[in-house]
Amino acid sequence: MGLGFRDDETIEALRSSLMGAAIVYLRKMLPEWNASDIRCLAEDLAQDATMQVLDNLSGFRGDSKFTTWAYSFVVNLAAHDLTLRRHGNIRIDDKKDPMRYLASLLREQKTATAENLAERRNILEIISGIIESLPERQRKAVIGVCLKQLPAQIVAESVGLNANALYKCLHDARVTILAKLKSKYLTLGDIYATFED
Repeated sequence: MGLGFRDDETIEALRSSLMGAAIVYLRKMLPEWNASDIRCLAEDLAQDATMQVLDNLSGFRGDSKFTTWAYSFVVNLAAHDLTLRRHGNIRIDDKKDPMRYLASLLREQKTATAENLAERRNILEIISGIIESLPERQRKAVIGVCLKQLPAQIVAESVGLNANALYKCLHDARVTILAKLKSKYLTLGDIYATFED
């Protein structure tokens, strides 16, 4: 995978470091929050940021320290989450993460006009069908982490994978889902437009 990310300890060290960065950022931005709530949100952000870092390792050019580069992922996620909260939208369907966004469409009830209700239902059926067609471990990983939002460690144990393998499993599932959507002439832009409230 590059940069030494081949074992559970290294990935857990990355996740822990990103969580620490998230906590520092959230304490500064949310001084009114208690420590427990900040830690809970930081755990979610660190989990998502870890997957993004592992997915984008090839993009690290060494122009800055690796930690500085990696921290930018969790800070960007945190800033985006806080922006959504300030505008009254606390959903976690971050459109910077296609897998989380697509999964959120299945998880959440969406209001719709009569004109696009049928189109939305069709897209949901396609996404659901693609997820169901994934290999068993990928399907369970997507459902556990993205749909049910369970901690990565719990999902990894339930499907018999270590942390490194779980992140690889989710990455492979993401690639497959986006490729199958493309084969059905569906782009993320089309889906965003259809589900825009």
